[in-house]
Amino acid sequence: MTYPATPGYRDRDTSKKTAQAIIAEADTLREKVAVLYRSGAKASADKIAEALGRSVLAIRPRVSELVAQNKLVDTGMRERNASGHMAKVYKWADERKEPTLF
Repeated sequence: MTYPATPGYRDRDTSKKTAQAIIAEADTLREKVAVLYRSGAKASADKIAEALGRSVLAIRPRVSELVAQNKLVDTGMRERNASGHMAKVYKWADERKEPTLF
């Protein structure tokens, strides 16, 4: 599989090794992110990271992967993130909500 189904990397040795090392965790995190959005969350990646108690560095790429898979859509809203910049607020692309797993 390739991006966005798995973590992406550039043609650099360390980037590739890091992406390969996080594959299992990335799948789990991506599903946790998806569950929040499927449950009706409308939030930035930073807010999702906060809700999951995880680093934005672990969650932002998972949100990007879901966007690339057309599973998340931009709501048109923006909110300020931890770095002070404006961040896109996403929602699940299919408005039908699925039951949460946790």
